[in-house]
Amino acid sequence: MIADTPNSLATNFELQDIRWPGGRELYEWWDSTRVDKPFPARRDFSPFELTSLLPAIQLIDVGDEERHYSVRLIGTAITEMLGFDPTGKPLDELPGTATVRKAYDWVVDNQKPIMRLNMPIKWADKDFMTFSALVLPLGPEGQEVNMLLLHFHFGKLEEGAGNATG
Repeated sequence: MIADTPNSLATNFELQDIRWPGGRELYEWWDSTRVDKPFPARRDFSPFELTSLLPAIQLIDVGDEERHYSVRLIGTAITEMLGFDPTGKPLDELPGTATVRKAYDWVVDNQKPIMRLNMPIKWADKDFMTFSALVLPLGPEGQEVNMLLLHFHFGKLEEGAGNATG
């Protein structure tokens, strides 16, 4: 079981540890699609299969050896929270992405998903809100990660609790 504390980062979790329905649905798809590989390929991901999740989904391209990350696709719920659309922009040009980069690097290096829970939203002038995110690796034939598939859940910061899910 994963601790329900603000700023939690989980690198070893199971389906029941994901506290929001969209995250569970995406993880179930990811796990069933990868079959016997460490992760599925991007071509396995069809937006038509997961249309209800699209507003909270983000696809991140993983560049060369220097790890240039860029936003390929971003859902409307995320752009509304950000206040702008970063599609096509490199991660380094977006505000507050130092810890995000470390998380992405971990997923690429370990070829495993991570989950961030109850993170305060500091990058969108929404200090009363938190987010949780699931970060899943994608890549050709399960060999090397060349894309990250994310799902976000936004919630209100409960006074004293820091709980983003409900």
